[in-house]
Amino acid sequence: MPVRRSHIAILLVFGARPALAVPSFQSSSDLGPLVTFLTAIVSISLVLYILFKLFSAASRRNQPRKQRATGAESRENFHYQATAHGFQGTETKLLARIAGNVPANMSSDLLESDTGREYLLSNLEKRINRRQREIQLIRRIQTKLEKMGTNELTPRANVRIETDMRIWVAKKLQGAMVAEEDGEDVFIEVEPISGRLQDISEGGAALTADLAVARGDMVEFWSADTDILLSPVTSIVVDVKDTEADRDGLLHLHFMDPPLSELRSAIYALQSRNATDAS
Repeated sequence: MPVRRSHIAILLVFGARPALAVPSFQSSSDLGPLVTFLTAIVSISLVLYILFKLFSAASRRNQPRKQRATGAESRENFHYQATAHGFQGTETKLLARIAGNVPANMSSDLLESDTGREYLLSNLEKRINRRQREIQLIRRIQTKLEKMGTNELTPRANVRIETDMRIWVAKKLQGAMVAEEDGEDVFIEVEPISGRLQDISEGGAALTADLAVARGDMVEFWSADTDILLSPVTSIVVDVKDTEADRDGLLHLHFMDPPLSELRSAIYALQSRNATDAS
């Protein structure tokens, strides 16, 4: 087979390729340009990375300033609007504090739109309810401290569980003595009324009801809550206080021979309910 010129050219190209692809360095001085080039690349990359981080940090610092400036301008506009609508002093400050809880671009529309005014009214209603609960708590603490000063308050033997359960309450009236073999008094039960159980323990309870009773009277109450089972418990009224919220009086009761097993089950159920509501 005759050897052509193209075959010779291919042999020459592929035969010479290893010498071109793998340069040989006769000494360490031949690496100098390559090391210099790589060092320059790394240095430039490092400088560019540092410049990028500095630019990003400066941008982040400038953004909150712009947001704060926008927020301050919106609050100033809201303050001006509130003053123009007749709100003064602390009223304006409170409204501005509420408006501060919404985005800055929305706060300026709170007084001018129905939705905004509804939001303000809802927020104020929540604040009123919270303050009323705080006032009730403070007054209870105040009453207990005053009783401690007059030695009227004694430590409770049983821990009471706070609640707000619906109950039925009835006053028991002592009727005429009936000559029976056992010689016991006869008590007539008045028609029950609705009340609210405020707290309860194994030894007593506190409830509110529109019931005309005095210290020493005998009452009976039982559960009106479908989820809590509690049969009638006979009690002696140890204290009566008026409540400011309505005509109901606050009655403090001491139990007379209560059904402890059922009472403990009811207390446990109320504890579980309180734990669920808290979570």
